[in-house]
Order: sequence, then structure tokens, then C-alpha cells
Amino acid sequence: MLRLTNEARSVARTCGDTAYPAVPPVMGDGRLDAAADAHAVDMGTRAYFSHTSLDGRSPGDRITAAGYAWRTYGENIAAGYGSPGAVVQGWLASAGHCRNLMNPAFTQLGVGHADVPGSPYGDYWVQNFATPAA
Repeated sequence: MLRLTNEARSVARTCGDTAYPAVPPVMGDGRLDAAADAHAVDMGTRAYFSHTSLDGRSPGDRITAAGYAWRTYGENIAAGYGSPGAVVQGWLASAGHCRNLMNPAFTQLGVGHADVPGSPYGDYWVQNFATPAA
């Protein structure tokens, strides 16, 4: 998904009413991967779909708990998509998700996916974008 995200960022596009030029690629970060993956698993196994965990934690709380000191962050979540390509296309078709994906302030990315048979959506996807604290 990192490759697909960077391919999308390499092309100018409009997200809702906002036009974005092509933006630099993001780099993968293991701590952001851990936060994203844990949230995807949590949503799938506990049968909810939200940026806020059932224990009240925000994406920023989860990213911090994974050991990442951030200056800014953004999170995309999706459910029900069967492949990385499909979920990235879904995010690009949604103005808010597209804005996160194309935000030039974000320099790093973590990705999470959980395939949870018997859950409401089956597949749960999370992107945690961030810029590290100085």
C-alpha cells in the first residue's frame, strides 16, 4: 500500500474542491505501521468502525502509544475492500480521505490491515500519516 499511496501522490489531482499538485512520497515507519495495524485488528475483532477506539483513544493517542512523537497526523480508515488497490481508489474518491493522502505536510506513513472473517466488514484498513516532532 505504501507504493500505491506514493503512486497516487505523484499525480496532481482534485480532492473535493481542493486542487493538489503532485506531492513528494511518504516514507514508511514501523511505529506508524504498528499503530495502524493494531487499530485495524481492534475494529475487526470488536466489530466497530471509527477513528476513536472503543476505549476512547484518538489516532494521535494510538500513534503516541506506539512510540512515535508527532507534530501532525491524519488517519484514513476503510472497511469492506478486498485489496489494497481497491481501498486506495476508494480513499481517492472521498474528498476528506483524498486530502489526507495528498497532504504535502505528511512525510511518513504506517499501514494496517486486518482480515477478520465473520466480522461486519471482513477487511479493515488503516493509514496513519504523520510528520515527526522536531
